[in-house]
Amino acid sequence: MQTRLVTPPTLKPLSVAALKTHLRIDGADEDEYLAALIDVATQHVEERAWRAVLTQTRELALDGWPAEGVIELPGAPVQSVTSVKYTTAQGVEQTLDGNVYVVNTIAEPGFIKLRNGQSWPGDALAETAAIRVQYVCGWDAAEKIPPALIHAVRIVAGHFYENREDVVVGGGMSMMRLPEGMTALIEPFRLLRF
Repeated sequence: MQTRLVTPPTLKPLSVAALKTHLRIDGADEDEYLAALIDVATQHVEERAWRAVLTQTRELALDGWPAEGVIELPGAPVQSVTSVKYTTAQGVEQTLDGNVYVVNTIAEPGFIKLRNGQSWPGDALAETAAIRVQYVCGWDAAEKIPPALIHAVRIVAGHFYENREDVVVGGGMSMMRLPEGMTALIEPFRLLRF
């Protein structure tokens, strides 16, 4: 299973001003850097929780149709599926009729499931990444993101702000790690991966 970001979020889970308040920073000298840290911290939280924080479009690529009739979509919450396309062994791209499958946006992670009595196309498929599902995921407003995940973004961004490079602590060779509080904030929202 391979995924890629097609359209990144246009919003941030917290503003630069909110991060500056958290870090007790006055002035605007580092606003651009802080905005970048919010993006990096958000990506870090998304990867740890296997979620999409704000609305974005992703594409999932599969080599073949799943035998069990279900395609799981990484990056909960799933808002909608834009398209399901597949490439035949002859290199012809086809769009799967939306009447063949149903999308579950309530489950986390969301998924596509064959409708009763339907089956995946029987065409021979291209050798790799033959099936591509494009879908929209993430919360559609920052106010809908669980506060714990927003705070995890704050903590990670603050850590990266204070520790701009790997740091050796004390006389040993232990590297400074991200604060444990970040993991505790993310854990209740982490989706299991199979």
